[in-house]
Amino acid sequence: MRLIHSPPVSQMTAEQLRSVSIECEEYPRNDSMRGRYEASYCEDAIAAWGDSPLQIVNMEKGVPPAVAPATPPGAVSTKP
Repeated sequence: MRLIHSPPVSQMTAEQLRSVSIECEEYPRNDSMRGRYEASYCEDAIAAWGDSPLQIVNMEKGVPPAVAPATPPGAVSTKP
């Protein structure tokens, strides 16, 4: 099995780091791999995402913020 270890973590956008980090965290470290990624690549991506600056969103006065749905689209709700 050929494990994913590109693009270089230093060249990834914040969104790419977030995506790889979330996917990597779904899998426990298993020797030199985490899912389909090299474990060291995952560790580097997770660390870089943790160091990323927060995204600031400017909001207009008097305009209520958008509310995220309680259940993400495509997810199965456990509510009756």
